[in-house]
Amino acid sequence: MRNNILTSVLTGDRRLRGLAEVHEIEVHGALWVVEQMAVLEKASERSMLKAFLTWRDDPAVRLAAAELGRMIGRLERSR
Repeated sequence: MRNNILTSVLTGDRRLRGLAEVHEIEVHGALWVVEQMAVLEKASERSMLKAFLTWRDDPAVRLAAAELGRMIGRLERSR
């Protein structure tokens, strides 16, 4: 990584993601944030599953459907 002030960007915007990657800035999205909450034990699997199911069923939420489905499946199998 170059001498950038930013070390990472949180975005769901495709154009901003592309720009950050061009400048070698690490990029993450909302699903990564929830996963990190679990890693840091700040969110239970139950609350993550509830959030993911809510997002999946909300037509206003635009997340990577395949990735969201994979995460839901993993959490449902671990119950």
